[in-house]
Amino acid sequence: MKEKIMLLELSAENPLSNGYYYASLDLPAEEYEIRDALQRIRAIGRDVYIGIDIYNCKILPELNECRLDSTDIDELNFLAKRLAGLPEEQRYIFRGVARKIVENPVDDLVSIKYLI
Repeated sequence: MKEKIMLLELSAENPLSNGYYYASLDLPAEEYEIRDALQRIRAIGRDVYIGIDIYNCKILPELNECRLDSTDIDELNFLAKRLAGLPEEQRYIFRGVARKIVENPVDDLVSIKYLI
């Protein structure tokens, strides 16, 4: 398993109260880890908006708490797998390019596709 480089907080509305269900998920993750996190926020089998916040990205700290154009766990997991597999010298190059994307968002949203 590759090193965990990104911590997400997932949330979904609790339909029985005014609150939310929360779960954390370290990426890259295996399918069963993603499914477990979705079960903890009761998102499986319901048509519900899933809030995704990045709280700790070791390789690109600028992603922490920024607004993303996509709230797709699979895309974020794909990005995390790619980043975790980069050699250290390529991580420096990625950081330089990615900072430009994060610092200049389109409509205040950072594009995951551009980062991938």
